[in-house]
Amino acid sequence: MENKIKWTLVLLLTSANLFFLVAYLQKREYTIAEETRVTFYVDSVWTKSPGEINTLQSDVIYFGRTKGGEIHSSRSKISLGDSFVYIYRRLR
Repeated sequence: MENKIKWTLVLLLTSANLFFLVAYLQKREYTIAEETRVTFYVDSVWTKSPGEINTLQSDVIYFGRTKGGEIHSSRSKISLGDSFVYIYRRLR
């Protein structure tokens, strides 16, 4: 009998906590902050063949270095003069 009372009490407290948590999260308003960053033009390009980086690599990986010195990689072809646009989204 005491065991049933303990489990009922635990179930009621857990249910109440979940109810208040859901109510709190539904009232909260979220906004999305977006930041756009454009990198400089690509001034050098090279590729790595399948298996060159690791044994699980099955695609050609294209690399490009920008004038700012950043190195970017992609499975899509990168050409000289390309630029990269990165969009960062944050949930607030």
